[in-house]
Amino acid sequence: MSGNISESFDLLKKCHAQNEQNPEYLKQIARALYLMGKPKSALEVANEALKTQPYDWVLEKSKF
Repeated sequence: MSGNISESFDLLKKCHAQNEQNPEYLKQIARALYLMGKPKSALEVANEALKTQPYDWVLEKSKF
């Protein structure tokens, strides 16, 4: 896997701050947290995303 996950995480947080209505940012933030070794935080963010998008199969099937 290439790339810098922490840099990606920071950029995703900035994007989310500009458009908090978009649950896709939360999904990607959760994924980045999981990849950074923070599964508990990832699960909290994924649950927050599910509140805004309750029928998202990707979130429901994620193994955070």
